[in-house]
Amino acid sequence: MESQIQEGMARHALGLCDAAPDAMLCTDDAGRIIFWNAAAAVLFRHKHGDILSRPIEALLGVKQANVFKAVTREMCGRPRQTWWPTILEFSISRRNDKRLPIELSLAAWKDEGRSCFGAICRDVSKRHDKQRELDRLIYFDGLTNLPNRIFFLERLEQDLIRHRQFGLLKIGLDNFKEINCSLGLTAGDELLKLMAERISTAVGSSMFMARLGGDVFGVLLTGSGSVAATHRLAERLLALVTEPLVIGGVKCRISASIGLVLSDELTIPMGANSVLTAALLALHQAKGAGGGQIVAFRRELSRNIDQRFRMRAELDCALAQGQFELHFQPQVGLPDRKLVGAEALIRWRHPERGLLAPCVFLPALESTAVAPVVGRWILEQSCAFAADFAARAFPIRIAVNLFSAQLRDGKLLSDVTGALASSGLCPSLLELEITETTVLGLDDEMIEPLYRLRQMGVGIAFDDYGTGFASLSHLKRYPLSRLKLDKDFTCGIDRDSENHAIVSAVLAMARSLHLESTAEGVEHGEEAEVLHKLGCKEAQGYLFGMPMPGAEFLKRLAQGNPLA
Repeated sequence: MESQIQEGMARHALGLCDAAPDAMLCTDDAGRIIFWNAAAAVLFRHKHGDILSRPIEALLGVKQANVFKAVTREMCGRPRQTWWPTILEFSISRRNDKRLPIELSLAAWKDEGRSCFGAICRDVSKRHDKQRELDRLIYFDGLTNLPNRIFFLERLEQDLIRHRQFGLLKIGLDNFKEINCSLGLTAGDELLKLMAERISTAVGSSMFMARLGGDVFGVLLTGSGSVAATHRLAERLLALVTEPLVIGGVKCRISASIGLVLSDELTIPMGANSVLTAALLALHQAKGAGGGQIVAFRRELSRNIDQRFRMRAELDCALAQGQFELHFQPQVGLPDRKLVGAEALIRWRHPERGLLAPCVFLPALESTAVAPVVGRWILEQSCAFAADFAARAFPIRIAVNLFSAQLRDGKLLSDVTGALASSGLCPSLLELEITETTVLGLDDEMIEPLYRLRQMGVGIAFDDYGTGFASLSHLKRYPLSRLKLDKDFTCGIDRDSENHAIVSAVLAMARSLHLESTAEGVEHGEEAEVLHKLGCKEAQGYLFGMPMPGAEFLKRLAQGNPLA
């Protein structure tokens, strides 16, 4: 009787596999194909009898088959209870067709003492197409089709590593707002496109050019001789921009100001953001001198950078002296605006400068040795705050931003479990926020604590998505539960078609990855309405409440209005 049941189950399983829309195949421990279904024959374009008993190389090619075998060997080397499904992505060559990206969900089991492996294979070409379109929206300017500020920063960061010598120009059109006001926004857009063409033609393909935002363009030169070439190019562009042009049927002439950063003028190594900031200082100096000027960044303009180093010394003792405090910003559901969580945001009550926002001191704090200690304090205080809420029969999720140093020092897991234990907070009410900057350069061992915490029920959110260079492959590397859309894209989404397209694409991708989503920086009801229609379930921003001290947050909750 039992054998009949087993035979029936096997027959039904084979029938299910053969009728399944997803391609399925199995291999033995030697990598030979021992089973595949009808969908696999369609996907790989091989007849059923042509592929059985053949090595996996016949489908994946030698290089990718070696990866497949290495992963299966690694799975067999672990205890059987840890044989979790593994996802691989390959590009296969099919008969009479271009290469096709596929995703393999790989599982393992034992059959009469021998290891067997099964894979569910899916065509992910449409997902790749969507990612490429999303990349285009994120990395390129929709008006001029030039690379945008995000792309420019990425390229600059890479070139700063490769080259000792470089020159950077930041070109700003003078009195551009007057064109918009007098001739209209359409004429302003036409002017920007014409200027982009002029500058791009003069720059050529040997230099990297981008529209950095508004009426500002950037040009990057690298390598030997770039410093002298930067000066010559700046003078040529200044003359080129001033040549007459016709906009909206009106003949006009416009001037520009240029800020330069030359590697020879930098007294200390600088990152991409700092170099671009230095160029901005020089550009402001040029505009302040009346426009139509070229100003190179000089040491005298670097006072703001020097202040950051002085600030580090003050930050070293700020925690011990009780100068840090937490404010909490409400997170609400859409469309009902019901309170569902809060994000903990650090503030510094400086003894001389008063209450400082994070943007003033966080870049300096993140580069100090006290960052992990401050991060631990934020975790403990945030968990205690959320536990107090839960004790009042009003449980909400608390979001805590992580410093990169917390992942690098190897104590994140113990810090989080310690904060949860001391506060009594349920792990599912804690959400840790990471950004691309936070996890940049981390190896798998450093990321492992995030997987352990996710298994405990702690949420992991990817913050500021869209402003960095994170692709789909980056997201799949982390055990995420949520994507947070940066305010740069949610701002004016009811009026800005580009932002609308980007947010729509990101939300669709989040749904395909089974991730929750939260929109940041929502300030107007129209924005919240559009976000809800696009499928965004949660939001935060000044529309729902500004960051406030914990006591005030609790007081407003008690009054029945924790938001406004």
